[in-house]
Amino acid sequence: MSRPAALDISVSTPPRRFGTGERDPASAIGQQHRSRPTTFQQTLKTSLFASTAALLALAPALARADQTVSSAQTSALTATGGNLAITGSGSIAVSSGAAVIVSGVNQTGISNAGSISAATSGSGAGPAISFSSTASSASIDNSGTLVSKNGIQAYSPVAITNSGSMVGSDRTITFQTGSAGSSVSNSGAIGVSQNYAAISNQAGTLTSVTNSLGGRIAAFIPIENGSGTIQTLTNYGQIYSIHFANASAIGGGGTITNLINYGTIVGHNTTAIANTVVNLTNAQGAATATPLSIAAQATNYTEVLLSPTNYGQLLLSTVTGSMNFALSADSVLTAGTYASVLSGITAANIGQGAGQRAARPGR
Repeated sequence: MSRPAALDISVSTPPRRFGTGERDPASAIGQQHRSRPTTFQQTLKTSLFASTAALLALAPALARADQTVSSAQTSALTATGGNLAITGSGSIAVSSGAAVIVSGVNQTGISNAGSISAATSGSGAGPAISFSSTASSASIDNSGTLVSKNGIQAYSPVAITNSGSMVGSDRTITFQTGSAGSSVSNSGAIGVSQNYAAISNQAGTLTSVTNSLGGRIAAFIPIENGSGTIQTLTNYGQIYSIHFANASAIGGGGTITNLINYGTIVGHNTTAIANTVVNLTNAQGAATATPLSIAAQATNYTEVLLSPTNYGQLLLSTVTGSMNFALSADSVLTAGTYASVLSGITAANIGQGAGQRAARPGR
């Protein structure tokens, strides 16, 4: 059976703005990385230099730190509760097991501006941070580097923020059972050096995953969401699969309630998104000649038209029902034709939805 013809949008009215307020800059997509990095190592290299802003941001954490590491340490650190700060001159490097251990204490925060590393292979390979806190609210803030096999293993709810470099030879961040309600915010680089996932949701429900403008999440399966739910996934950066085998950028059979994409999400020789998506907003497509591809239609799809050369294109692999369609409330219409806005779906499978407004790039 032949695939349905691509559906275009033709506009014959004078230029006008949808909705009110400042629109997303057209450069959000068009000026994004038009070609993928030659190697992920190049991507990570740029994140190894700590910025002055990151160091200043660490100052409040140092002021309230209950434990501070400001020199090289070659034995595992067991957290005692409260806040742990690793300064720019501090490092924790172990050859066996976990580098930082949080187990059954009221640990409210970990801030790393230095380096945390554990073995990436062999029988002694372990996580950079094993995190199981009794705190009702906890955070891990990395502006430095984390290198290990298992990255961060979270067994209790935690908000993870990364502006540095995080590398795991297996999984870089794993949300285990007991860590439901956790979140990730990335403006740096999260990825694996050998294989599998950059972010793995085995917890059930994650409140949010945010990849900011300039942020990169890369792996065999960058975001592994097997059977859980990510309530909101927002991408203004790059999420892409790097492996010789075919893999989706967002893999597994889980669900994403809200997916907002103003960046780039690319699988390797297969659909970018394998998860079920309820509400999808997309601006990826025309500017980079790389449509966003998805295994099955979303329940609601919101198209973003930033300009006649910079707008969303969606490629569907399978359509089993209807998909509601709407224009983003901050779209700007110019007379002309927006080609191949939808591919793999017929007009009979498209319903009418209400326009949505997404957050502006960089937020």
